[in-house]
Amino acid sequence: MAQAKNKYSIRQLSRETKKVLADLPCMITYNKRIIAEIKPYDLQYSKKLQNLQSSKKAGDRGDAPAVSKERKKGELPSIL
Repeated sequence: MAQAKNKYSIRQLSRETKKVLADLPCMITYNKRIIAEIKPYDLQYSKKLQNLQSSKKAGDRGDAPAVSKERKKGELPSIL
């Protein structure tokens, strides 16, 4: 496994760099152990995100069905 020559903390990176990094598949590591692998537009991730957003819109009631809006072809899920 290749080691990066320059290591930066997240605080040192510019806002544009953070946006680029957020769009790339990445791995979260802690003490050189891989904790999680993130794929930003993974199908399961987007479904979980849609469920969270729809449950927030439905309110605090747990019995409300999750409503998902159909996306247009080629449209990426919004993160925020």
